[in-house]
Amino acid sequence: MNDPEFSKDGKRIPNYLFSEKVPLLGFAGLHDFWPAPALPEYGPERWLRTCTVLTTTAQDALGRVHNRSPVIIPKDRFAEWLDPDLTGWWTSPSPH
Repeated sequence: MNDPEFSKDGKRIPNYLFSEKVPLLGFAGLHDFWPAPALPEYGPERWLRTCTVLTTTAQDALGRVHNRSPVIIPKDRFAEWLDPDLTGWWTSPSPH
């Protein structure tokens, strides 16, 4: 196995992602609560919590560990990212 995520004996190698320039990294993620259809309509156990970390193509040295990495939200955009009233602001420039 020639994968930098795994050791020669097939065990996953943990990685620690950090920045030498920024003490706190903000990863883009989404969460939601939704009702489990098989459970009774009323009751807190019906509501399932789900979450995900958004990823993108890995850049620089991180690409040697894995082909994708978390989307990092710049510190000056934390408030925007966390504002539930904002929609459609986080877009990439058009490739054309």
